[in-house]
Amino acid sequence: MRSVLKAFVIWAAVAVVSAPAAARAEGYVSPWAAVQFGGKLLIPDVRDEVDRSRWAFGVTAGGMGAGIIGGEIDFGYSPSFFGTANDFGNLTVLTVMGNIIIGIPIGGTTGGGVRPYVTGGVGLIRTQIDGGELFPPGDEVVQGASIGDGEVW
Repeated sequence: MRSVLKAFVIWAAVAVVSAPAAARAEGYVSPWAAVQFGGKLLIPDVRDEVDRSRWAFGVTAGGMGAGIIGGEIDFGYSPSFFGTANDFGNLTVLTVMGNIIIGIPIGGTTGGGVRPYVTGGVGLIRTQIDGGELFPPGDEVVQGASIGDGEVW
């Protein structure tokens, strides 16, 4: 009987310590990775197939303030945007975007509720071409823009 009581007390202590607390996160960090399941792209003028299998990775971090305004920053990198070993050469793409988030909490910021939001911002897109027959090697940095909307439950 004593060992059963001891096991119950230990189990209860573990249950109390590992019980989830109420989530109150108004910030986030979200690493991501993407793979496009390719196939081949046939370009009639080139008469060759272009390998479209490629991958990308990045991280997005953001948060909301005490009111309705927040912000986020997004970084993405694709080392072989058009694949490798083709007429396009090796094209890498790097993006950095900063966004403002406007979200109105319906039902409060704690407990049950939703927060519809809109987001928009600007950033930089850097492309770098190494080799290939269709484009000369080089790199370029251009401005980019992003917009979006959604709902947080």
